[in-house]
Amino acid sequence: MLPSGHRVGAQVKGDTVAAIVETRVGGQVVLNTEKVAPQHDAHWVEKYWVERSGNKYWYYRYCWMVGRKKNRVYLGSVSSIITRRKKADVEVWIRNGLAPVEIEKLIRQQRSPQSPILNS
Repeated sequence: MLPSGHRVGAQVKGDTVAAIVETRVGGQVVLNTEKVAPQHDAHWVEKYWVERSGNKYWYYRYCWMVGRKKNRVYLGSVSSIITRRKKADVEVWIRNGLAPVEIEKLIRQQRSPQSPILNS
């Protein structure tokens, strides 16, 4: 509903927009609208699920941003002990300030059979 004297398609003037915004939008927004998702510097570990045959399967992946592009590396199933160790390693590397490129390289090294990280 527009205030009386206003019609759709009429010229919008400075006072017209302010009156509509104050009464329509300003009255509806009652909560702080800051983002509620945890903010990340540039990289993080996330838990996600995939549905197959009506069942949900949960996994971890390492994610990082380059510009506006989100990159991901699969870590494994949440039920796997090896995956939980990988996740813990990645979280330590993030806290220690390693760059996403370095962390990605370490994760990919863990996948190879001759990995010095898994054997230590």
